Amino acid sequence: MIINLVMDKVITTTPRPVTMLNTSLDDLEEPCHEDTIQMIQMMIQETSPVQVYQALQSPTIRESLNIPPALWKVLEPKMKEKIMELRSEIRKKKEQEKNMT
Repeated sequence: MIINLVMDKVITTTPRPVTMLNTSLDDLEEPCHEDTIQMIQMMIQETSPVQVYQALQSPTIRESLNIPPALWKVLEPKMKEKIMELRSEIRKKKEQEKNMT
């Protein structure tokens, strides 16, 4: 009984950390498509086209980048094609380097 009273006192007097998400919509501008493209290009430089493509499979990520579903349906095949081209180029370079040694 005494332990419960002590614990209640500790719980009610302990300051709580601020963990609430700021959900205010004040002065939030929707990024334009140039900003979105620049962000995707930066993501590709930091990781790889394949990882960015995989990340963009998430509707939440696309939504945060303001890529609507209709636009994604047009972009997705083009991105797949570009990734395949890049993979092919990388494989050719590796084979050339392997053949030179």
